[in-house]
Amino acid sequence: MPKGGARPGAGRPKKPLGEKLAAGNPGKRPLKVVEFEKKRDDYPPPADHLDILGSGSEFYPSASKIYENTAEWLAVTGCRHLVSPQLVEDYALNTNRRLWAEYEVVRRGLVHKDPKRERMVMNEFVKTSQIYYKLAADAWDKIWRIVAANCEKDLTIDSPGTEFLKKIYGVKINTPLKPIEEDDDDEDEY
Repeated sequence: MPKGGARPGAGRPKKPLGEKLAAGNPGKRPLKVVEFEKKRDDYPPPADHLDILGSGSEFYPSASKIYENTAEWLAVTGCRHLVSPQLVEDYALNTNRRLWAEYEVVRRGLVHKDPKRERMVMNEFVKTSQIYYKLAADAWDKIWRIVAANCEKDLTIDSPGTEFLKKIYGVKINTPLKPIEEDDDDEDEY
């Protein structure tokens, strides 16, 4: 057990570059922007294996479509040249597989009766969905850290994940939520 001293990851997290620029650089220190000699203007198209491994359906997009949407979003942020195509492929494939597992959960039901034990058991696709959700979230977290640290634009633009949520729920994601109003009359009903 460490006894003291600086630890990796300890302390206040760094503010994203876009927030510093929006606030007018309150610290007045020179802002750190990652510079590369050559920017990649042409991002590679989705690899062929994405169509084979992550085919879509009418209910969820294919892995190559998720890859293209993410690459377009990265172009809007101006950070596409910083993010590895393999990382975007990893995110796209895991997101596609998570959506496939969620579709199977909806199609087959959350629980079903086990014929051998004659009791209700959880659908095996629930666990599969959770695994792929974790993998996709890890890949997205890596992409987001790169973008948040280097994007000079407003990050309230729609990300690829919010596009899918808008289709499902039909709501604007970036709008603030209204607080739930509570009734004082219903407190003593129990």
